Amino acid sequence: MSVKLTTAYKKIKQLNKRFRVIRGGMSSSKTYSILTLLFEYSLTIPKTITTVVTSTYPLLRDGVITDMKSIFEAADLSFTEWYHKSDKDLVFPNGSIIQFRNLDSLDTHKGKGSRRDYLFCNESNRLNYATLDPMIVRTDKAIFFDYNPDVPHFVEEKFLKGNRDDVDFLTLTYKANELIPFGELETILDRIEASEQPGASENIKNWVRIFARGEMGTYSERMIYSYNFCDAIPDTAKQINSGMDFAQSPDKTVLVDCYIDGVNLYVDERFALNNLQPEKIQGSERMSVVDQMDLIKFPKGRMIVGDTSGRTSILDMRKYGYNILAVKKNTPVYDGINKVKAYNLFITKRSTTLKHGIENWFWKVDSNGKIVPEPHSHEPDSLAALRYALMYYTQ
Repeated sequence: MSVKLTTAYKKIKQLNKRFRVIRGGMSSSKTYSILTLLFEYSLTIPKTITTVVTSTYPLLRDGVITDMKSIFEAADLSFTEWYHKSDKDLVFPNGSIIQFRNLDSLDTHKGKGSRRDYLFCNESNRLNYATLDPMIVRTDKAIFFDYNPDVPHFVEEKFLKGNRDDVDFLTLTYKANELIPFGELETILDRIEASEQPGASENIKNWVRIFARGEMGTYSERMIYSYNFCDAIPDTAKQINSGMDFAQSPDKTVLVDCYIDGVNLYVDERFALNNLQPEKIQGSERMSVVDQMDLIKFPKGRMIVGDTSGRTSILDMRKYGYNILAVKKNTPVYDGINKVKAYNLFITKRSTTLKHGIENWFWKVDSNGKIVPEPHSHEPDSLAALRYALMYYTQ
């Protein structure tokens, strides 16, 4: 068995300048191809030191480390035999080392350390340049950046402007990945077709720019989501998980039902209420979450994905027969936002709390007036409930 190589890998291998910027869309094989190239360097050039960095440990564990494991399997090598889990270092018999690190703070000291030959800044749009700069300075041969071009960030500003002669730039799309899974290819093609239909939402058009074509996303305003009202849920729509966010007053506990019809996402707000007790107490004048679920006659067999912070409510709901799953909190909010934004979003007219949340949640703006891919405030409870439902839905 051997590692299968794509057009993306071959294009990346041809880059030879110090800074190698690989911008691309969904399933373009940019990350896997860069890791394959770094694996090749480590295997064939003794004592090569490479550092792979991401913004968070979950992204590191579930992204680049998982991809590297699959590369080892394809090459008939034992990843666990060479990987030092406590240090997050992959040590090759020839003395080469691949270090996996997450830079999840603004502490510039986290980026300091010994020198390396190669640096791979994975999903660099999530990294902070001030933290990353000391690592760049201590890299001798080449620095790779890969990212989805959702909004301009430091790579666009510092490396792609000014016609620098030390920067290679490459845009990749799904077309450069001959090994793309059929389901992912179908998803991309469906969204491209939907974006070309009359009345297509800005959400779906922007998703196609970024994740299908690898082009810089455009935002006519700072709103994270755009939406349309619907009079009713279409008969053709399939109901998926419901989402639930638990909150203390003045915030509201929110339950939303979600439906998918092709690239359209329909959301119906079932309730958004203050002061619900987290557990049912017999004789209490105050309603509990379970009381409210009973009141709306919510089907007990239907899956609900709920906020882990509502542990007491979740246990009480399970006690009374409701099928609720606690969402994994280590899943990045940003990933959930992108899942929602992959659809044309429609909400029912009674979903007033959801409407208010959408219209009052924005991307940050920096001191120069540029949009930053980070929400400016706490995620509204209704939007958190929607995100939870989508995070556990797979087509």
